[in-house]
Amino acid sequence: MKNLWLEVVIIWWMWMDNAMKPDLRGGLEAALGRAEILGKRWQEWIHQPSSQMEPLITDQVSQSGHTRADVVFQLKHLAEAITVESLQAWVRQSWPNGFAKSSNLNESGIPDSMLICCVHAGNIPMVGLQDMLAICLAGDFYAGKLSRRDSALMQAWLEYLCYQEPKLGQKLAWSTDAAGLVHSLNRPIQAWIFTGNESTWEMIQKQFVVDASAHDTPAATLVRRAEASIAVLDDQQSPLHSSELKALAEAMLLYQGKGCRSVGLIVSSKPLSFYQHSCAMVDSMEAVIMDSNQDESPVSEERVMERGWCAANQIAHIWVDHLLIREAPDYVFEPNESLFSTIPGVVYWVQGDRSQVEKWFDDSRKAAQIQSVYSVNTREHTSQSSRNRAEPSSKSRVESKTEPLELAQRPPIHWTPDGENPLSWVLNLPSQSHES
Repeated sequence: MKNLWLEVVIIWWMWMDNAMKPDLRGGLEAALGRAEILGKRWQEWIHQPSSQMEPLITDQVSQSGHTRADVVFQLKHLAEAITVESLQAWVRQSWPNGFAKSSNLNESGIPDSMLICCVHAGNIPMVGLQDMLAICLAGDFYAGKLSRRDSALMQAWLEYLCYQEPKLGQKLAWSTDAAGLVHSLNRPIQAWIFTGNESTWEMIQKQFVVDASAHDTPAATLVRRAEASIAVLDDQQSPLHSSELKALAEAMLLYQGKGCRSVGLIVSSKPLSFYQHSCAMVDSMEAVIMDSNQDESPVSEERVMERGWCAANQIAHIWVDHLLIREAPDYVFEPNESLFSTIPGVVYWVQGDRSQVEKWFDDSRKAAQIQSVYSVNTREHTSQSSRNRAEPSSKSRVESKTEPLELAQRPPIHWTPDGENPLSWVLNLPSQSHES
């Protein structure tokens, strides 16, 4: 009899526990449905006839200064990366932590939609697409401040989505003008995603204040500040193969090296002088330049002067018109100093190994600059694990950011800028943000 009462109590407790929880399964099914819609519409849009896509590509090239080949490369990559299956996998991967506890739940047990404003950079084509998709997958309201250097394709995609999915379109707004975007909204901005220098964020945010009384800053702000990435060559046993050299050249040169996933520093077991007269390395860079139809005219004066400085001071370097690889200056090893050159198209070379990268991760200023660490040895690639998150040592942080070099300019849709999954971040926004 005692055991029977115990079973009744356990069953009652389990029923009450489930009854008090939000219906996350229903929420998950809704998110998977949104993933299906977005994936299908994206595939329709990206595979439109060339008569419709070519004018958009031309406008994008005119705005951004990127070559047509760079824009087409990005579109081909996104066509492969964004599918119904990849979006649904991203939803499932991001869902286990569920939503933050909130008293502001609708009848489905899901927090009411938030208005999230994204201030997008314009350094590579459609750079804000991942954030836009994350917000839509979560069922929230996307307000996009598009860069004037990257608006043609994003605007065309958003217009297509609004036309094909009017209900979803009710939660989309965008503009290249901050004040114009705010005026188009009928509710306050509740959270922000910003890509750029953290020191400029407060100034940029003021552009969105059209009401002098609206001075409160929402607590939920995701700032992306990484500058560039590092390639670790793992070439102790033998020099790089031609395919590895091509992947390295692609990682440095695509989008004129302006992306945060672009390689700005190389760590090798060998000095740069070992590769300085390597025809294979120069050929690989020239091949990428030719494939991307880069035509920099005139060549950057700053880069030319840097090359002259290296030659005059017998600093090992490799030069092609669009790129200068040089031995890193000593200050790269100094605490709190920048890891990457401020001159576009200049990549630093450091003789060392992963232990050197681990030391940089011990310097908070340097660690914040690094987007990813690429390895040509994919067998050594280690994905982020719960162990790494539980033990945030410099070694585990290097491992969590390490990816195969060939993925440098081909990231999956679920990749984590600055180590933050944007979909998980949106789903777990604090309850006060939902209620503001």
